Amino acid sequence: INLSFLFGRIIADLYTHTAGKWEDMPFLNYPLPKFPPEPLRWAGAKGYLTYYEHLDKSAR
Repeated sequence: INLSFLFGRIIADLYTHTAGKWEDMPFLNYPLPKFPPEPLRWAGAKGYLTYYEHLDKSAR
């Protein structure tokens, strides 16, 4: 409960543009990774779609 209260205050301060005291925290400006959040699921779905696109093109 304590962390949810803290992050609620941080979000409220960000919304009201008074987040000066939070700007040095590492979780606030964390760089996003270059890969999707669920890489195996993404790769499986991408492979599935590519396979069926290939089947559609070869059937024509």
